[in-house]
Amino acid sequence: MTRAEVNKRYRENHLVEVRKNGSKWQRDRRKNNPILVKTLEKLYRKKKIERPIQKTCNKVSWAIESGRIKKPPYCSCCGRKKKLNAHHRDYTRPYDIVWLCVCCHKFLHAYMKRIVHTHLNNTVL
Repeated sequence: MTRAEVNKRYRENHLVEVRKNGSKWQRDRRKNNPILVKTLEKLYRKKKIERPIQKTCNKVSWAIESGRIKKPPYCSCCGRKKKLNAHHRDYTRPYDIVWLCVCCHKFLHAYMKRIVHTHLNNTVL
């Protein structure tokens, strides 16, 4: 049984507990990082009007299905042969893609979030 199947089965068997902990995590995040949360919500509301992320993901999916874009077999960062995600540096350029494995993609976003958080804490609002 794969790790994903184990996680899925756990979530199915502990649905109430998982939902309660998710809500607790969101409350704690809002409480501990109010400036960051407000800033990210403002950015999200601005982006939500045009929904560039979803449009970009759809364009990439269609391009892969039609054969205009080919996924490389290896991660651009670590070189491992795993399931790859398309990472966009800029969502206004949908075909400017860096192919990363799930681990590298999560690490990159966590790193970028840390930089934004550090920058917000160092600036006076």
